[in-house]
Amino acid sequence: MSAAAALLLSVGGASAAFAADPSPNQSAAAAQLSTGLNELRSDATALFGLNPASATMGQVKSAYNDVRDGWDEVSKSTAAWSAAQKEAVKSAADGLKCPG
Repeated sequence: MSAAAALLLSVGGASAAFAADPSPNQSAAAAQLSTGLNELRSDATALFGLNPASATMGQVKSAYNDVRDGWDEVSKSTAAWSAAQKEAVKSAADGLKCPG
C-alpha cells in the first residue's frame, strides 16, 4: 500500500505538468493513469476494509487479485504516460530545429 501511496503523491505532484497545454496523447495517458490510480485506491481500501474475522478466503483472494490487477494497470499506464511525455518533448524539439 505504501508504494501505491507514493505513486499517488508523485502523480499528484506532477499534475502541474498537465496544465501546460498537454498533447492529446499526454492528456489521454494522464487520464488513463488517473483512472487506474483511483481504481487501485478503491481496491486497496476494499481489501484493507475486510474484517479478518468474518471475510471468507474467497473474498480476501478476490480483493487481493483486484489490487494486484490494479497495480499492473497502473504500471502500464505509467509507462504509457512516460512515453507520451517523451514523445511530446521530441516533437517540441523537432519543431525547434532549423530547416536545412
